Amino acid sequence: MYKNLPIDDIRWRRMDFWQAVLSDLKQKVSSNNFESWLQEIQFEHRTRDALYLSVETPFLKAWIEDNYLDLIDDSVDSILGRRLDIDLMVG
Repeated sequence: MYKNLPIDDIRWRRMDFWQAVLSDLKQKVSSNNFESWLQEIQFEHRTRDALYLSVETPFLKAWIEDNYLDLIDDSVDSILGRRLDIDLMVG
């Protein structure tokens, strides 16, 4: 979807990029796991090299980092065609 867009195209920074990532993740995990762990991740912003996301609690942050960060990274790579640093914050 985004692979052929120039890196500076405004569409790279829009939240619909994150919606595409969530849609990809939804296909890779059970609906229960998606609703419990991934659905509540909030897109904050994106730069050329990094994706900034937030969750509500330190527990949720730790759980996602331990169990789903690699999967999120894979989904970002499949959509963009390259990896980004992912910064998951509590906030």
